[in-house]
Amino acid sequence: MAAAIVCGYSRTTRHYEKASIARSLAKDGHLKTDVSERLEELNDLRKDVQYGEPGPRVSRANLEELVESLESFLDEVEALLPTREKQR
Repeated sequence: MAAAIVCGYSRTTRHYEKASIARSLAKDGHLKTDVSERLEELNDLRKDVQYGEPGPRVSRANLEELVESLESFLDEVEALLPTREKQR
């Protein structure tokens, strides 16, 4: 949400809205990476675990690849943040 707020989007707690904002951030050129599908995947995995039904999706999830892609995306978001935000 940090990138969204810096780019003028409103804060939201709804996962489908977060995915839509992520798609827009990439489409509008604010960020190179569109993480909308990744957000939906993470939300589905979270629900599987939270509701006590991990199922095959969790066991098939490549956690190492997930962490690497998220680290790369976080670097991209950090570069977007104003200098004063980085100093906090």
